[in-house]
Amino acid sequence: LLKSGNFAEGMQNLEKIARIGNPEAQYTLGSLYMQGKVIKKNHELARTWFQMAADNGHTASQGNLGIIFLKGMGVSKNPEMAFQYALSAARKGYSKSQFQVAKSYFQGLGVQKNIKEAEAWYIKAANSGQNVFQDLAELYMSETFPGGVQITKASEMLSRGLKLGNLDCAPKLALLMLEQQKKKFP
Repeated sequence: LLKSGNFAEGMQNLEKIARIGNPEAQYTLGSLYMQGKVIKKNHELARTWFQMAADNGHTASQGNLGIIFLKGMGVSKNPEMAFQYALSAARKGYSKSQFQVAKSYFQGLGVQKNIKEAEAWYIKAANSGQNVFQDLAELYMSETFPGGVQITKASEMLSRGLKLGNLDCAPKLALLMLEQQKKKFP
């Protein structure tokens, strides 16, 4: 009904289905309110519907709650709660949340900073299809990485990201290559 243009009836039916506990309908309503493309953006209603769906075990809704609490969309920012929601979804294989968990560990946002955990979650996100290779390169270039800066690993990650279409990796890869050349031929 929504696609055919009978919006009012479609929304009524969707909301009825959501209210009887269907997590997909709850997630859809949350998404509609969060995006604000079809109906007016309303972060409070988005959070409410995502919370209902998350309580029914809906993984993407847990991930969206992680974003809502991280960014403070209709709620006070709460990095700890954002991390818990993201971690719950990430453990179920939700790649966007795996990325959020990795960044949280890398930055110490809502959780104690842990570079090795960040690396593990970045790799899981990459293996789930997220193009996080620029972030992995940044991690490998970090002075706090166990064993020190890993230029070879950073270069490999930027190359992989570039092959997958992340053009932002190109200038960083070029700079790394120039730095390596300078060290070889001062």
